[in-house]
Amino acid sequence: MQAHPIKAESANTDALSGALPSQSELLRHERGLNASPPDFSPSSFERKDAFSNLSAEATPPPELPHTRLSRLLDTFIRHIGEASAWIWPILMLVIMTNVVMRYFFGEGRIEFEELQWHLYAIGFLTALSYCYQSDDHVRVDVVHERLSLKSRCWIEFFGILFLLIPFLALLTYYAFPFVYGAWLSGERSLSPGGLPYRWAIKAALPVGLLLLSIATASRFSRVFVYLFLKPR
Repeated sequence: MQAHPIKAESANTDALSGALPSQSELLRHERGLNASPPDFSPSSFERKDAFSNLSAEATPPPELPHTRLSRLLDTFIRHIGEASAWIWPILMLVIMTNVVMRYFFGEGRIEFEELQWHLYAIGFLTALSYCYQSDDHVRVDVVHERLSLKSRCWIEFFGILFLLIPFLALLTYYAFPFVYGAWLSGERSLSPGGLPYRWAIKAALPVGLLLLSIATASRFSRVFVYLFLKPR
């Protein structure tokens, strides 16, 4: 039985079109775009995120240059901060001892109550300088982290000059009479069985201010060198 001429011609045309490349394939080949289609699978995004994290870790943010003065002062402040870190385990031990004596033996000790806030005051006053030296204090990161290093240095330069230094000077001016008056009067706790020598705990205030002033001098020297002198 003879095939229909129209059907035979269409079959030959389909076979020929399947063998020859399409117009879009020819166009991609001419432009050099004959590549695999983009991968939008979740694994591809994970690979891209991992690559971006690696690239971010490979390029750390710029830091302020150190000076001879800042290295010396930072070493001193760092040793003080590491030593004062032992205050917090001691404070935890005092709190636990006081809780056990109160709830298991029915005997609360006012000495332990006062010793808690004495240790806490010494701990955070000595830790202020270490926190500032290591640049771990709270900042408005939403704005601060988006600025360049030079812009951040200008902000810190004026902040130290017009805010931090006057703050330290004012507190220091009132701190020494505060401690000296307690020492002259022999001030002690007004609670029965309280701790004596109240001037000793008050002396932690000027000591903490002195340490913070040292950390401020170190930081200001680094900012000043970066803004006005060549880094060494």
